[in-house]
Amino acid sequence: MRTKFLLLGLLLMVSPNLFAQERYKVVYDFEKDTISYLQLKEETKTYEAINKPKFKRNSLVEIKLMNVNPFALKVNPNITQTDAFREGNNFNIGNLFTSINSIATRPSDLNLNINPPALGTVATDATTQNKIRGDADIMSNNIVVTNTLATDINMTKKFIVSTLVNPKLKKDEIQEKITNFLADVLQVDANIDESPEDDNIVPFLIAVRQKVTESNKAVVDQATSLKRSYEDEAEKDEVIAKRENVSSISNSIVALDRLIAEANATKVLSLETLNVIQDLYSALESASFERVIDKEVQRDRMNINLQFMESDFYDSVGLERSNETLRERDIKVYAKGGLKINTSIALTLNNFGSNSKEYFLNSETNAIGADDNDYFVPSIATMVNFYPFMGEKFNVGGSFGLSIPITSDVTGVNFLLGPTFFFGSENRLAFSGGIAYGPTEELRNGAQVGDTFDGDSNQLTRDIYDFGYYFGISFSLFDVKN
Repeated sequence: MRTKFLLLGLLLMVSPNLFAQERYKVVYDFEKDTISYLQLKEETKTYEAINKPKFKRNSLVEIKLMNVNPFALKVNPNITQTDAFREGNNFNIGNLFTSINSIATRPSDLNLNINPPALGTVATDATTQNKIRGDADIMSNNIVVTNTLATDINMTKKFIVSTLVNPKLKKDEIQEKITNFLADVLQVDANIDESPEDDNIVPFLIAVRQKVTESNKAVVDQATSLKRSYEDEAEKDEVIAKRENVSSISNSIVALDRLIAEANATKVLSLETLNVIQDLYSALESASFERVIDKEVQRDRMNINLQFMESDFYDSVGLERSNETLRERDIKVYAKGGLKINTSIALTLNNFGSNSKEYFLNSETNAIGADDNDYFVPSIATMVNFYPFMGEKFNVGGSFGLSIPITSDVTGVNFLLGPTFFFGSENRLAFSGGIAYGPTEELRNGAQVGDTFDGDSNQLTRDIYDFGYYFGISFSLFDVKN
C-alpha cells in the first residue's frame, strides 16, 4: 500500500511538467544585434521578458528575426533538432521580384541621352535664318530639360537600388530616403507640383511620366519643324546652285532625323525606368523585414545558427554578390521539464530494521530466540531512473530498481523505489534512497519468540517479503527516452 502511495506521489510531481505547454519567443534584432527571450503570460496574453533562456520541454518557441532587410540579406537558419522546423512568415526574395528580373540588362542603364545636332545655317533670307536659329535655340533648351530628366530618372533608380541593399537601414528609413531623393532631385528638376509620399508615390510618378512625355514631344516637335524648314530651303533654286549649301542642309536633316530617334528612344527608356522605380518601391512596400520560424522544444538543448549573406536581389539588379557570410550568430536555448528515463548500475545499502529477524533455538531449552537484523546489506542494483528535466547540472526525480545482495548471509531479490537526486548530464551521478521490498524471515505456524520448538530447525522459519529502506549511488548507462 505504501508503494502505491509513493508511485502516486511521484506521478503527481512530474505530471505538470508532462502535460503543460507554454509559448516562448526568441527575438533577434539584426540592426541592434541583440537577442531577447520572452514568455507568454496566460493571464495577460502578452509576452514578458525573461532572463534565462530555459524553456519548458514540448513548448512552442517563436523565433523572430527583426530588421532583416530582404533586399540586402538572406538568412540561412539551421536549428539543430531532430525534426525539421516549420517556417511561418518566410520571405521569398525570388518570388517578389519576378516582375523586374532583368533590370540590369535594360537599356536605361546605358544612360543614353539626346545629342544636340550640329545644324547648318543656310537660308535664302534673314527671316528664315532667324526662324531656324530661334527654333534651334528652343529645341536645345528642351533637349537640356529632357536629358536632365532622363539622367535624374536613371540616377533615381540607381539610388533606390543602392539604398535597398543597405543592410543597416530599416524599412521606414529606406522609404524616407527614397521619397526625400525624389523630392530633392526629380521634383525640383522636373518642376512638378505633385509631391512624393511615403505611402503612395504613384501619383508623383504619373506626373513625372507626363513630364517626360511633354518634354520629349517638345523636342520632337521642334526637330520636326526645323526639318521641314531645311526641306523647304532645299527646294529653292538659290540653295541648289551651290553644292556646299545642299550638303549642309542634307547633313542638318540627317542630324535632325537622328535627334528625333534619340528623343523617342530616351522617352521609352525613361518611361521604362520609371516602371522599374515603381516596381522597386512596390516591392519595398510589400516586403517584410521580419521572419518567423516556429519550433517545438523537444530536446535538452536547441541551437539556432543564423547565417546572414548577401541577398539574391543582387543578381536581379546586376550587382556583384559575394558568397561570404556577412554575420553569423548562435542562439542557444535550453529545455526544462518533460520526463527523462534512463538506466543505471547502483551500489545500494538495504536495511529492513525491526522487520528482519534472525531466529535461533536455545541449545539447552529449545526456546525460540531472535536477534534484529538492523544492519545494512550491500547490494548491486539495476535502476530505472525517471525525472522531469530541469537542467543539465541538477535534477530531482525517482528511481525503481532490482538489487541482489553481495553477501552470502542474505539472498533474494530486493525491489527498490524512491526519490533520487541527479548530478551532471551525459555521465549522470545519482544519489537515491527510499523503500526496499525484499525477503525476510518469519516464524512458522504462529510460533512466537520464547516458545519451545522440538521440530527440525530448518522448518522453524519461512521467507516472506517485507518493507525496509535503502540508500544508493548509481551511474548512468544509457537513455531510454529523451
